[in-house]
Amino acid sequence: LPRAALGSERGRGMQRAGSVVGLEASCSASVSGCGPALGVGPRTRRCESKSASSGDQWFCRGGDHLRLRLRRRRAWCWRARAFLDVDSKRQVATALGYALSVASVFLYAPVAVRVARQREAEGLSLSTWWFKAAGFSIFLVYAIRNDFPVAQFGDTAILTAESLLVLALIAYFKTSEEKLEEGFEAKFWGGLAALAVGVTWGVTAASEDALKVAQAGAVLTQKGALLPQIRLNFERKGCDYSPVTSFSALVGSAIKCFTTVELAHGDPLLLVSFGSGAALNFILLSQALYFGVIQEQKTLGQVFSADFMEREREEKAVV
Repeated sequence: LPRAALGSERGRGMQRAGSVVGLEASCSASVSGCGPALGVGPRTRRCESKSASSGDQWFCRGGDHLRLRLRRRRAWCWRARAFLDVDSKRQVATALGYALSVASVFLYAPVAVRVARQREAEGLSLSTWWFKAAGFSIFLVYAIRNDFPVAQFGDTAILTAESLLVLALIAYFKTSEEKLEEGFEAKFWGGLAALAVGVTWGVTAASEDALKVAQAGAVLTQKGALLPQIRLNFERKGCDYSPVTSFSALVGSAIKCFTTVELAHGDPLLLVSFGSGAALNFILLSQALYFGVIQEQKTLGQVFSADFMEREREEKAVV
């Protein structure tokens, strides 16, 4: 090409590059709080003297489209900056907390469905669910008294209600040498009344030191509640504890460790509780898979769907 053509082409390229740089400079200036910046380009150079005295009127006629683009770019930059200023980890923890609260509705539902369908609870430990109900109740009182956000303890409130439901079902259907028929014994009502009195005292009158002691005890009892069930599984060479529940509790405990760090200031008692809960539920899940898949020769689908099948159908499926 002739030199004149090359020069004009190079000049137009430099002008286009100058316009792009001008847009980026205006974005940076608006984000840093330096105010509006003048655009750079062939149309705006001749209008700089007017724009200096006209305030927000940066461009003369013919440059309105560039002024609109700059305003949109500046608004976008401010939105981006506001988003980056927010603690994203806390947002994620809050969202996970609410999602866990919704998912916790189905945590102990498989156990309740299995007991109600089979109308017997010989493979479930009653003491395990007494410890669970008492432990969740103390966790709930501890969270309320410490003003933790709802995202941190919403699942605890739901699990408290569910554990009481499963406890009532096991107490009703479980028989023994002393209890030959279905129904509630007097000691069940006595234990339930004592639990209600303790929760009421914890919410209204318990001191901070008493709450810490109760929370520490709840960590031991609530997580230790799974030990009788683990022992019973070894003795019976089988696992009637729901694998869906143990798997869900394992995942939920891991998530609760994260939300505790972000929403509850890394409370050490809660971290110990959820960490030990993840370990114990891993053992229960391993038992369900070992006894179901290895010993009873079931498929994984049959093991995880056993909660929702009649016992007769389940035995036919295995045969």
